[in-house]
Amino acid sequence: YQFRKCTNHDIIIKPKDCNDCRNNLHNNVETDFVVIGRGYYVILEVKNISLHDKTEQQVQDAIKKRFEGSLEQRQRTRKLIGGLLDRAGEGNQTLLDYTVFPNTPRALIQSLDEDQRKQTICREDFSHFDTWWKKNVTNLVPA
Repeated sequence: YQFRKCTNHDIIIKPKDCNDCRNNLHNNVETDFVVIGRGYYVILEVKNISLHDKTEQQVQDAIKKRFEGSLEQRQRTRKLIGGLLDRAGEGNQTLLDYTVFPNTPRALIQSLDEDQRKQTICREDFSHFDTWWKKNVTNLVPA
């Protein structure tokens, strides 16, 4: 199911239950993920960027701004999951987090520094996602 906070009702609902939300379902929606594995959690914060009718500088500025926003959200999500794990006595889990630009080629994220680029999944990564996952998740979590 997809849930979202309804701006008209200030509650979390299924979009099909609200006419305003239902009419917005086909907009550029970003769906974030938390992947739960044995001994680890992976936070995938999805960001979309419109590349049409923008200069190179506008694209770079938009990427940097969206990455910085995603970093804040990733940190909040890490804090939430970490707090829940601590309360459950499972605080020894590995938490990984990444920003996902599913429609953006890696060549366009050059405004990000090297560490930021390592925390980013781009369009090309999905063609061999198993390889990306092994390198960036499997090899970093305890067996």
